[in-house]
Amino acid sequence: MRWLRIFICGGLLLLLAGIVGFFSLPWLVISPLPTDAEQLPAADVMIHWIELSRSQTDEWVVQLYQQGKANKIICVSSRVSWDVYAADFTRQHLIALGVPAENVGTLRLEQEACVAPNIKRVAEFVKVQGWQRTLMITDPTAKTSQLIKYFQQQRLSLFLTCVPQDRDELMYQWWKSHWKLQWIMKSAIGVLLDSMYAECR
Repeated sequence: MRWLRIFICGGLLLLLAGIVGFFSLPWLVISPLPTDAEQLPAADVMIHWIELSRSQTDEWVVQLYQQGKANKIICVSSRVSWDVYAADFTRQHLIALGVPAENVGTLRLEQEACVAPNIKRVAEFVKVQGWQRTLMITDPTAKTSQLIKYFQQQRLSLFLTCVPQDRDELMYQWWKSHWKLQWIMKSAIGVLLDSMYAECR
């Protein structure tokens, strides 16, 4: 009976730990990025790099542009399908929202198993253009430590932000919505898998 009680107690503890871990996922994968536009520094370029299809990032980028946070915007994405890049559509949307076409560019990235190789490409692209200070708009689950590390390797200053509504939406009752649960789980699994491979750290 003693071993049975130990087994049951151990199982209950594991179950409790699993439940706590599950509901703690947003606090583990969502970065505490600044979202107050007034506190964000001015930069040489804004990098628009986000994958959340429901995001209001374009409007946030335009707001930052109009506040003079950067005079140049680069939309970044990997390929969605054959020769189709979300960055191209994002650029057109920003132009439609009032950003001059000459101030909006695109950077097409390769499809990779993890994000690290593309972070390196973005950092190298920024350095080649001669920009020193970058303001990057990304999703709340971005791997901020990787972004900062690879930009520092190029001796570049990087400031990160996300759309305030994106973080609030992912934090609020995320388990009740399929797309939120899918995004949180995808981010958590990505962090775990990336930690296992040197080229993805």
